[in-house]
Amino acid sequence: MRIHIGTGVFDVVSMSPDGKRIEQYIGASWVPTGFAIGAVGTLKKITNLKTGDVKYGMDSPDGVPGNSNPKILRRHGWRGTTCDQEVDALGVRKVKSIRPLKRGGFSVELSEDLAPDLP
Repeated sequence: MRIHIGTGVFDVVSMSPDGKRIEQYIGASWVPTGFAIGAVGTLKKITNLKTGDVKYGMDSPDGVPGNSNPKILRRHGWRGTTCDQEVDALGVRKVKSIRPLKRGGFSVELSEDLAPDLP
């Protein structure tokens, strides 16, 4: 599976100095995104229901919290909708490679789901 990170108009992302992880500029500092070569986590997809824009993030391998009860974690399925932002968990994945895109942002290659049978 391949996804693109940081391709939105307002996304400010960069490769870390060691070339192994993607960082995002938020506020006044660079923050790790969770996408690092070899990292394992639950892939989450965030869809803006008004614009259709899609962003991806990595959460704990234990799962993505739900919006009505953040203590309930799931690795697959819908996790809630708040302020027109729908969040879905897409399984536990390992980051295989990261490469820059010519027009900005990054392409991230992910493994197949490492825990397809877990909720």
